[in-house]
Amino acid sequence: MSAKFLKKSINILKAVKAEYRITLPNGDTYTNTSTIKTRRRRKLARGLLSRHYLPYIRSIRHGQLIEIPYSKFNGETLQRCVSSYARYLYGKGSVMTSRNDKRKVVEIMRA
Repeated sequence: MSAKFLKKSINILKAVKAEYRITLPNGDTYTNTSTIKTRRRRKLARGLLSRHYLPYIRSIRHGQLIEIPYSKFNGETLQRCVSSYARYLYGKGSVMTSRNDKRKVVEIMRA
């Protein structure tokens, strides 16, 4: 393997941010393992949060205010998810959400 080809190959691997380890017959090694980030583990099982708030959101009518209890979820995370899904479902600007930490509920109103 020529040095020029090796250098070119390493530059390509760096450009695509690949993890690599090249060991030459003479024992030289070229490696780059610091570029890969490990995936964060999920705090909640997939779909658990959406199963909690979907029944509330699907039943809301125009001008109605509903409260979604935090249950075992973080209030900020719940509000983010509810707001995002309601926007997807009903359109931009048609839903307002607020968090009531005293009562541990997310309030959602459809305009």
